[in-house]
Amino acid sequence: MSENCLCSDLVFKSVCLQLIGILGSAVSALSVIHPGFGIAASLIKAMQKGVDDENICTELKSEFKSINQTLDELSKQHHKTLLEIKKNTLDAQYSEVVSMLHRHFEMYEGIMQADPARREEMKNEFKEKYSREMGEKHLNTLYDGVTKNDMTFSRPVLEVYLEYAEGTSCARCTMEGLCKHLNYLFTIGLIAYMGYAAIKGYDQESRKETWAKKMSEVQKKMQEALAKCK
Repeated sequence: MSENCLCSDLVFKSVCLQLIGILGSAVSALSVIHPGFGIAASLIKAMQKGVDDENICTELKSEFKSINQTLDELSKQHHKTLLEIKKNTLDAQYSEVVSMLHRHFEMYEGIMQADPARREEMKNEFKEKYSREMGEKHLNTLYDGVTKNDMTFSRPVLEVYLEYAEGTSCARCTMEGLCKHLNYLFTIGLIAYMGYAAIKGYDQESRKETWAKKMSEVQKKMQEALAKCK
């Protein structure tokens, strides 16, 4: 294995280990809401068990892809509802946040799938764009919109979702779907964020601890919102 490929694989392994700490408990909790997240929870556990295996990089990449496909499918299932909400109740900044989270995740995913000869070039491009486009800011904006820490969004996201859900035939079903989509956005956002930190050589442990606490708060807010559904 070339030195460039090995370094990239080690970075990827490090990011996955940090994500286990941030997302593991949240995904396990979500599996109660929807079986699809049980798949993601199982994959995260498999990643944790396999961190010392000889073929760890290949296995992690395969599991990473599976988790992404699972989350993406859940997102597509609720695409129509989300479009309706964005059109009628949330301002343009929500769309920008979602777009940037997807963009940065796809760029980081591209690094992992790239030919080893191009990885360094793509890593440099990702670092430059993530910094210039304020990738961390978009992740924090989503967090603030869910937890009501500020009013960057025109209205708190979960409040808007609750009002929309109440007008549907199954308020709880709708709300569960919307919460799943938010968790999907947090997941791809955190993958790009931790990937950026790893590539830059920043301290990952402190970032993991910070976002583990934040994701616990996100889950608390979502459970409170779900409890209000009739």
